[in-house]
Amino acid sequence: MATPNRRRLMTYDALVALPSTQDHDRTELIEGEPIVSPSPTRQHQETAGRLYVLILQALVVQPIGNVYFAPVDVRFSPTTVLQPDLLVLRTEHLARYAPEGFVDGPPDLVVEIISPFSRARDEEIKRAHYERAGAAEYWLVDPERERVTVLTLTEGRYQVVAPGTGGSTSNLIPGLVIDPKTLFAPL
Repeated sequence: MATPNRRRLMTYDALVALPSTQDHDRTELIEGEPIVSPSPTRQHQETAGRLYVLILQALVVQPIGNVYFAPVDVRFSPTTVLQPDLLVLRTEHLARYAPEGFVDGPPDLVVEIISPFSRARDEEIKRAHYERAGAAEYWLVDPERERVTVLTLTEGRYQVVAPGTGGSTSNLIPGLVIDPKTLFAPL
């Protein structure tokens, strides 16, 4: 009788113990499965940069926390570690960002910039992990469709926040409005 073929799950400790010659800066673990992403496209980088500046400016006006950009490991379990493109931790949750360089538990706001290779993972798998973990806001930023979808955690489930006349708004950061026309305008 043949023994079942069991795959060995990778843990976060095993990932960070990889020799420094291996590039694991863009590796996420989803239920023990390592997912390596290619370098972001220019459009992805420009969108991330603009969003970082907009969020940072809003946090200067309303100093409720800090914004960080990838790569930052967000650890949910020994076998599930995600790297959002941007994240915000409210001041009272800054201690989640461990000195070792990972966030232990959910960020308050998570931004994923959708790439063609990441669409299903961002819209379904990562969304489910952030929702289960309790991240208060999850943004799906889609440069291809020039759309920003803001999801707010309500009674344990993400609900889409309808954009206002000026664009998508954050319930977490007062005064933050993202206008897709400006965000995706050519440089």
